[in-house]
Amino acid sequence: MPRFSVVVPVYNAEKYLEKCITSVLTQSFDDIELILVDDGSPDSSGRICDSFAATDNRVKVIHQQNQGHITARMNGVKASTGEYILFLDSDDWFLPDATQTANCAIERYGCDMLLFRLERGGVPCADFFGGERENVSKADYYTINLDSSALNSLVIRTVKRSLFDNADISSFKHFINSEDLLLSLQLVNQAKKISYIPSALYSYRENENGITATFNKNALNEFVKSRAVLWAEIQKLGLDNESNTIKLNTAFMRRAADAALQISRDKNMKFSLKKEHYKKITDMPFFKSAVHKFSSADFGLAKRLRIKLLKNRFFTLIFITDNIRNILL
Repeated sequence: MPRFSVVVPVYNAEKYLEKCITSVLTQSFDDIELILVDDGSPDSSGRICDSFAATDNRVKVIHQQNQGHITARMNGVKASTGEYILFLDSDDWFLPDATQTANCAIERYGCDMLLFRLERGGVPCADFFGGERENVSKADYYTINLDSSALNSLVIRTVKRSLFDNADISSFKHFINSEDLLLSLQLVNQAKKISYIPSALYSYRENENGITATFNKNALNEFVKSRAVLWAEIQKLGLDNESNTIKLNTAFMRRAADAALQISRDKNMKFSLKKEHYKKITDMPFFKSAVHKFSSADFGLAKRLRIKLLKNRFFTLIFITDNIRNILL
């Protein structure tokens, strides 16, 4: 049994896949297996996967019809034999000593979930817990999840494989957003001990053509559904206070403002349809309640203005101001 199984869902990744795979196979701690799940890629990704499997017996390849990111991940977990699972997206890569660092921390703390940081452009993301922690309480984890979407990601943790035994993705397997949060909450609930190291082990590639850069009409609804599950956990711990309510509302308003910007930027969408989408945002019950109790302290001026215009349903002005901003930038 290898120490780590690294699960990589692969779809249209031919441009970056070799770097991703090589970052795993050249780890300084190499007691690993690599599970590549070709999720029906129409490009040459599947052939690239097979070429690595032909030369390294640590590599396993699953070819399947397209089923989506979270299902590909879970199919990879089912095929794995490692004691711990690591996730890696096919356009990202591990830093050279990622598995060595993770293994040392697991041995030091005996945890069944280890959290760590990722870097973007060589810069580590926020230090979630302000330094290394042997024990991360569920209360702290859930609270930070309210306003730190980076902690939701499956790629910033290694998880004992047995924690997946009761995982159920059937209610959100078609989600494009927030599916990581919903699965990670299930895993956290199963975990007996969660530890954290502030080391960045994972490098994230900014992709302007990715999902997050385009408007997805279901994204806000998926956000609301996932945060309802998170809020239920908050309530169980008696932490549903005003401070956490503001954190939850602020996270939603940030997403609502970003969604409005994506609508404004969509060059293929008619203005009449843009207005319909702006209206759908403001008609959401969550928007109607959150807009009266949130904090815009860390929002930029453009985002604050966009929220004010949404609140007052000045949809034409949203479009005009966002386009002026785009021209100036």
